[in-house]
Amino acid sequence: MRRLLAAAACLAAASPAAAQPTRPPRVPSDVVAFFSGEWSCAGAFANGRPIESDISFAPTLDSAWLAGAHVDRAPNRFAARLQWGGDASGGLLSVLTDNFGGARRFRAAPWQGGTLAFTTDTTAGRRERFTYRRASDSTFRMTYEVSRDGQAWALGDSLTCRRVDDAAAIRAVLDSTAAGWNRGDLSRYLWAYVDTATSMGSNGPERGIAAIEAQMRAGFWRTGRPLQTLHYEHVVVRPLGTGHALVTGQFVLTGGGRPDRTGWFTTVWARTPAGWRMIHDHS
Repeated sequence: MRRLLAAAACLAAASPAAAQPTRPPRVPSDVVAFFSGEWSCAGAFANGRPIESDISFAPTLDSAWLAGAHVDRAPNRFAARLQWGGDASGGLLSVLTDNFGGARRFRAAPWQGGTLAFTTDTTAGRRERFTYRRASDSTFRMTYEVSRDGQAWALGDSLTCRRVDDAAAIRAVLDSTAAGWNRGDLSRYLWAYVDTATSMGSNGPERGIAAIEAQMRAGFWRTGRPLQTLHYEHVVVRPLGTGHALVTGQFVLTGGGRPDRTGWFTTVWARTPAGWRMIHDHS
């Protein structure tokens, strides 16, 4: 028996699979390092019409994947979620879902020379290609192209994207909440919160974005529209490590034939695949 166990141990030690366990494909660390964060993008469609977008990336699932969000600014409406992962060949794959009901899978050759060209994972019919070209440490260019045969490509749009620092990205989200509020779009205001966000109500902490919406509709939105216009002052962003931030400031409500109302807030933010979002609001 001892000889049998010893032989089994030797075979296990000699097995390549035992000595070198296979590691699942992952997004290359240099791709994660470059793209992670917030990007402000501007460019044009093929017909010259201008376009502006916000793009963000963040590692997810133990950094095996890079999750991204691409949202066009008004008046354009395109919004998409991305998941970049590695494949066994050393290249990358991308899964894209969008607000028009689209769901596509793309593949790209390994990250070389600062370029990733994701092409639709199909060999027949209409094909699409997203190409990301690194221009500098804080800039990349993205083009979207379509083809009927995979040979001749027609430009759909192109963007130049510049990195946004964390404080500026958080301020931009706050500004967008005020803009949504003032045009009567409560969903845009609530967009700044994660679904499981907590808030401090009159009876203590409350959990979930539905509770935050109920607070707003019972008070500032009780007529179905905002009673006054909103803006922020004295905003200060303090980093809490690399993925969180403490944000304090003052909200100011004016107009509507009512006295101005002000209040101070303390909020906690987290970097998510969709960008910086609030996880707690104490106003």
